[in-house]
Formats: sequence, structure tokens, C-alpha cells
Amino acid sequence: MLNTQTLEQSASHKDNPSESRKAPSTRGEQRTALQVSYFCPAMEDWELDFGWLEVRTRIKESLSHDALPNMNAILLLIGVQELGQIRTTFTKEEKQDLMHIAVCHLLSLEGYYSFAGRDIDGWPHYEQVRIHDTTGLKTQEDWLKRLIIRYFRESQSEMS
Repeated sequence: MLNTQTLEQSASHKDNPSESRKAPSTRGEQRTALQVSYFCPAMEDWELDFGWLEVRTRIKESLSHDALPNMNAILLLIGVQELGQIRTTFTKEEKQDLMHIAVCHLLSLEGYYSFAGRDIDGWPHYEQVRIHDTTGLKTQEDWLKRLIIRYFRESQSEMS
């Protein structure tokens, strides 16, 4: 199950003991509450379900797994992609950071975060540009699903 705090964090890493990977702080005085407006195309429930299943199936097949990946596995995959470092293992904390990078990147597609740069270790950092007022776990999950579908569709079209 997706942690609702994931959408509320304001930078790419949280509580990281490594000083070189500390996230930049956000400027709270510039934040304003805005209505969520989906830049990704509006989807009917069946379209969201179909697109979500399509993404999960493609990932399952490309990784030769037996089971469909869940939201957290897909966020981890996106985080690794955005990190851009090929490694076979990550610590538990790094996996959490990677999932947060994914969420920040996905929300940056709609202008909620902006890419602030990379730290000395090459990890991306994001700054919150505006806050979202999406409430409720189901609404947040559906929003992330739409963004994940958009992410993979755009990635696929760039490769074509």
C-alpha cells in the first residue's frame, strides 16, 4: 500500500544521514494551495484500470517476473531510472529514497516539483514549487497511476 506521506514530502531524500545527499529546503513562504489539475489526459475509470494493467504487464514481461509489480515496485523502478546509476543492490534507505525520487519526478511532470540538480553522489534533488491538495489514499493512488502511465507512454514514444 502506498504511504500517503510520499506525496507530501518536499525534496528527494528524507532523514538521510549522508550530508552530501541532504535535500535542498523548500521555500514555504512561496507555497500556495492550488487545486489539483491533471495535465495528463483525463481518464475514465476503465481507461485508468486498463492503462495501469498494461504498464504492470509490460514491466512484468520485460523483467521476466512471474507476478505483476505493485505500485511500490514500479516507483522503485522509476527511481532507479531517474538516478541513472547501474547497480544491482540498494540499501533499504536508498530504496526509500529512490521511490521518493520517482514521486518527485512524476509530480514534476505537472509542475509540483522542479529538478534542482544532482548532489556530489549523483542523486537527483527536487524542490517543491507548489503544494497539492489531493486528499484521500484512493485519489492519490489514482493520480500516481495516471502519472506512471504517462511516464511509461512518454518513455516508449521517446524510444520509437
